[in-house]
Amino acid sequence: MHPEMPPQNQPQSIPAQNFRNFFKFVQEIGQGTEGIVSRWENLTTGQVVALKVPRSPDRSKDLLAEIEALKKVPPHENIATLLTYLLQHQPVGPALVFELAEYGDVSSYRRRIMQSYTRVPEITLWKFLRDMSLALDWLHNKMVESHIHGDLKPENILVFSPVGWKGEGVPTLPTFKIGDIARMQPANAHRKYNGTYEFGPPRTERQRKQTPAVDVWAIGASLQNFALGVLPVMNKADFIKEKKEQGGAVPTLADLQTEAWRDIIPHQYRPLNADVEFQRDMMKMQRPVPPYSFDLNRWYDQLVEEETTKRISSRTLAKRFVPYADVKIQTMIREHEHKLAMLRYDEAQAAQNARPLWQY
Repeated sequence: MHPEMPPQNQPQSIPAQNFRNFFKFVQEIGQGTEGIVSRWENLTTGQVVALKVPRSPDRSKDLLAEIEALKKVPPHENIATLLTYLLQHQPVGPALVFELAEYGDVSSYRRRIMQSYTRVPEITLWKFLRDMSLALDWLHNKMVESHIHGDLKPENILVFSPVGWKGEGVPTLPTFKIGDIARMQPANAHRKYNGTYEFGPPRTERQRKQTPAVDVWAIGASLQNFALGVLPVMNKADFIKEKKEQGGAVPTLADLQTEAWRDIIPHQYRPLNADVEFQRDMMKMQRPVPPYSFDLNRWYDQLVEEETTKRISSRTLAKRFVPYADVKIQTMIREHEHKLAMLRYDEAQAAQNARPLWQY
């Protein structure tokens, strides 16, 4: 084993002991449905990687499936890179070795960036949708066989520093990458949606054979959650109230955590450009955020069209949205730089005007 592990077009298995000879455990960094992720550091070079192991022996099959799925996906800048894997990892395997996402998943990143901003910066949302459009286009249209991720959500999208990042704090233009593709299936497979209910498509669509459109919806649902900080489903108190008025079974808040009720609670469209009062009064949001632009909301609307025939495709996103977003992002950068320049000019003028007469 080479002490430094570069990305490979086709990741290969290595002996678990070889990995432990070169890397030391640092800390656990997260848990998901199938696995536990920890940070490891190369003893010689300082390279840091993420090691994913099964939560329990019965989850080994899920990680084996993820290895096989990742082998089908050629490298892409917006899909997390599997560096290698350890089939004989103890006490339970296999273990997958990934490049480390410095800012965790989208939910973790949002918590960090909200410490510095009143909302997730709009430019960050444009970058998120741009990166995910390219990743979906790769899975759906550019591989030898079209595939569906099938479980996209903020926890399965990782956040990395942009190339060459030397700044302090949290970057507003990070690189977003799809991770955890254990449930990926060929698009022609006769499978129903088997991902997370809250980020999956409407219930009627979940009961049919899934198509690539489920991934597009999931990106729209994730965008709502990323921007507004709420699950993209009906407010739970409103749902309970509605059930009381209808008669029959009425769930408790605890019931709404169970799979049976999570499958039933409907999705909730929430416009991203609604003002703070509308968010608080009509959308029942406890922590409203300043509204986003009509332009961003226009693209968001196309992601969450309930009719799959009207929902925008990943191919169209890559062809039309990505170039538009690239221009939009550059324009927003220039506008920000202009504001900073004007601010510096105003500060210089104020300092000039404040000089005492004897200095002239």
